[in-house]
Amino acid sequence: MLGIAIRVAQRMGLHSEAICCEYSPLEAEMRRRLWWALVLFDTRIGEMADYRTTTLTPLWDCKVPLNVNDTDMRPEMTTAPKVQGKSSEALFAVVRGEVGEFLRHSSAHLDFTCPALKILARKAQPDAPAGADEVDIWEKSIEDRYLQFCDPENPLHFMTLWATRQALAKCRLISHYSKHTPGRPTDAQRDAVIPYALRMLECDTIILTSPSAQRYFWLMHFYFPFPAYLHLLHDLRRRPLSKHAQHCWSLMSDNFEARAKCLRRVSPNLLFRTITATVYHAWEVTESALRQAGHSPETPKIVCIMRTWLSKEAVNAAQEAPPNVMTAQSHTALWPTQMHNTPAPADPYTPITGNNAFTGLPPWMTFDISGQMGDSMGTNQPDWSFMNWGL
Repeated sequence: MLGIAIRVAQRMGLHSEAICCEYSPLEAEMRRRLWWALVLFDTRIGEMADYRTTTLTPLWDCKVPLNVNDTDMRPEMTTAPKVQGKSSEALFAVVRGEVGEFLRHSSAHLDFTCPALKILARKAQPDAPAGADEVDIWEKSIEDRYLQFCDPENPLHFMTLWATRQALAKCRLISHYSKHTPGRPTDAQRDAVIPYALRMLECDTIILTSPSAQRYFWLMHFYFPFPAYLHLLHDLRRRPLSKHAQHCWSLMSDNFEARAKCLRRVSPNLLFRTITATVYHAWEVTESALRQAGHSPETPKIVCIMRTWLSKEAVNAAQEAPPNVMTAQSHTALWPTQMHNTPAPADPYTPITGNNAFTGLPPWMTFDISGQMGDSMGTNQPDWSFMNWGL
């Protein structure tokens, strides 16, 4: 249905600014808002289904929606309203559009989605400082035009602030993969990118733990920060005693706890089947390394939460399952012996061999999450492309 909607929108000319300008200012603005909503939704679905969607590209020219209030738009208007202030009722939609506008002209984004279009990527500005990163330039622009005028006490502004900062961190993570894939980054390069993944989790946790953002939790369910989790867990498997390790476990625990409270009433199994085995293995490697170094490991909160949930699910499944059917109890009992008996290589881009190996590919931005996980989650690994992420 989403694909049909995209095609209908294109037939209607929603993607073309020249066609939008043929309509009244009010209808033209509604067309822009609808087009950007469809494009961003389609792009997110593509990410979660490991599909390289080519909707968010430089091949169309629909403008970002205007930063104006709904009351500023009237059917009888013959010219578009002027932006009166730095924020409006449409602020969140406008800034999301700005994020999409940056991505579709970003060489890093096009490198993963449609390399043939990299020739159309945004060129460096003539007045930009030498060696300036495109994400740095864009971040300053967003801060100057929108974020610095946001009031954190306003729920809409609060959501805009932290969702945009999370998007910025993700853009930096994408840029890192674009520059270093499929190379072999040094430890210094690995350490430099860890803060981006941590920032994604931090922003996500701030939103989920804020009472003012509760009305937007439906949207947050749709944006689980998998890139951050996968990057950190891959790094912890290979460098369990790095200087960032303790902080990584702490922020993952805080975020997972916040996510768990939100997802508990939806579908805990959705979270377990996609991340539990990966977390367990990373902790096994870390725990072993700590013991060998003479330390007494303290189990992270994220692992404790998973164990508690699994115990409850095992009891429930045992009570509900008919005879001769494999229950959650028997399934989880397989994990201690099935999970990752092969030691991790020194480099995260080197394939790991073994029955339960990862492929060794860089996480997430290869758009092959299931391939990265390999058989690490056992034979009951769900089909990612059919998972109902919109719950």
